[in-house]
Amino acid sequence: ALSKADLIVANGLNLEGKIVDTISNLMKSGKHVVIVGDHLDKNKLIIKNGVYDPHIWFDIDLWMEVAIIVGNGLKDSDDENSDYYEKQLKAYLNELDELKAFVQNKIQELPEEKRILVTAHDAFAYFGRAFGFQVHAIQGIATDEEASVKDIEDLANLVVQLKVKAVFFESSIPEHTVRSVIESAKAKGWEVAVGGELYSDALGDEQHDTETYVKTIRYNVTTIVDALK
Repeated sequence: ALSKADLIVANGLNLEGKIVDTISNLMKSGKHVVIVGDHLDKNKLIIKNGVYDPHIWFDIDLWMEVAIIVGNGLKDSDDENSDYYEKQLKAYLNELDELKAFVQNKIQELPEEKRILVTAHDAFAYFGRAFGFQVHAIQGIATDEEASVKDIEDLANLVVQLKVKAVFFESSIPEHTVRSVIESAKAKGWEVAVGGELYSDALGDEQHDTETYVKTIRYNVTTIVDALK
């Protein structure tokens, strides 16, 4: 599929794992490839344990930059339709402006001291930085890391200490580690609820009205704020 494509777009920043080698080889052979992470200002990226956090889509301002990068890639690969891509890009950037306003207004419903987001893996650092949330997770950035008993206990202690009202599952991560945190907190005398399921490394679907980036972000933020209120 990659070899037949007119244009390949990748997030970069190690998100694609081993498939990056395949993409790099195609790039060397002259295939039109846009790796968006390579075009972003590295000073705007978050570094965790010596590597860039790839979850850039949770910062809407960064995602606007990504939209421009992809739009330019489309224009470069299909110059005849350049005006069309430019028109679509402007429309999409307007959508993202509206999305950012929605997110900011929704978050205002939540007092600052309640803006504590606890999830299965460390995907929401950009969200936390952009919108003023403390973010805590059981696992690190990579989803193949195993959570230890100490990781679960430490997070449960934090949940109790901060009196966190709700913690969240993620659609792409098994639920058992989050349930372990809930049980551990309960054993320490604090009842913490399941706030809902968030989309972190994947979009949702039409059934849940979350099949696009804009819809997924709106859903996530609404779920977070309503649960923590």
